[in-house]
Amino acid sequence: MNAFHSRRPAILFDPVLRSLPPRLLRPFELECLVRSLAASDVRWRPLVRHDPRQRWYTRLHWTPTVEVWLLGWDVDQDTRLHDHGGSRGAFCVADGRLHEEHGTAGATHLRSRIHGVGSAASFSTRYVHNLVDCGPGPATSLHAYSPPLSLMRFYELDERARLVAAYQLPVAGPEPDGQALPVLLGEDP
Repeated sequence: MNAFHSRRPAILFDPVLRSLPPRLLRPFELECLVRSLAASDVRWRPLVRHDPRQRWYTRLHWTPTVEVWLLGWDVDQDTRLHDHGGSRGAFCVADGRLHEEHGTAGATHLRSRIHGVGSAASFSTRYVHNLVDCGPGPATSLHAYSPPLSLMRFYELDERARLVAAYQLPVAGPEPDGQALPVLLGEDP
């Protein structure tokens, strides 16, 4: 799925961002962060965009230890099954609904759940998932990663029905660079 990254800087002067510790954050801390930011929507709501042709996103905050993204989804836009290349993360749905399939690298099955407004999830480094806007209308979500994303691995089922990384791509945000060539992987990272 193609995505559009806003080039306009979106720096938030939110007290919760100014008070972040100068270290890598744990999953539950990232979840608290996205929940708090979702609740203070007056700061980011004017930035939200939804594009029926491609998923939209913009960075709200970046330090060497954590980054925060705002994503706009239209119905049926998804991320493909991926991990976050060694980053921990969390997301919170601010508008609409996102369907998530999730599991762990090497697992033989995926779980499924629907995230509505206010729903949040956090995850460790081996978490694999796909998010899709399940409708009936657009969705908006906030995502945080620690450390900031640098690559994503994309997964498929192998001949033994295990979830394995098939390829990886460099990223500078929640979506691979459309110009980057994938690096094929043979085994679970």
